[in-house]
Amino acid sequence: MEFKVGDKVVVKTLWAERASVITEITKAGNIRVEGEKGMFNKEGIKKPAAQRNALIHLITDEEYEQKKAFEGRPIVHFEGNGESGNIFYIMARVSEVITDPIEFKELWEKVKQGTYTDALAAIRKKVNLIDDDGVY
Repeated sequence: MEFKVGDKVVVKTLWAERASVITEITKAGNIRVEGEKGMFNKEGIKKPAAQRNALIHLITDEEYEQKKAFEGRPIVHFEGNGESGNIFYIMARVSEVITDPIEFKELWEKVKQGTYTDALAAIRKKVNLIDDDGVY
């Protein structure tokens, strides 16, 4: 797969995905994506030195526009009945899509103040939080 500057891509992690654009490709072929820390290799996989594993793949203009419509609140999946329903686990996934440390810290303070349901409500103000089990 050949990437080029300006290509529209989806950045996928285990629990979240978002639309973005390739902003730079180095002479070595490493890829920088708007809003991402670290770089991706030529195959679209986040380089091992980065904090989080992620990959990118190309999308059409139409797919990009659809994903951007929800981009104000990125999507984060969890399983209300499983380990991924743990609030710390959810916040780790949220930290992948809220990259502004101040915004994340403010959200974390709100999450710590209330019940589990209150915490989910606070998180849902920032991201599209989807419980794949349908519990919450």
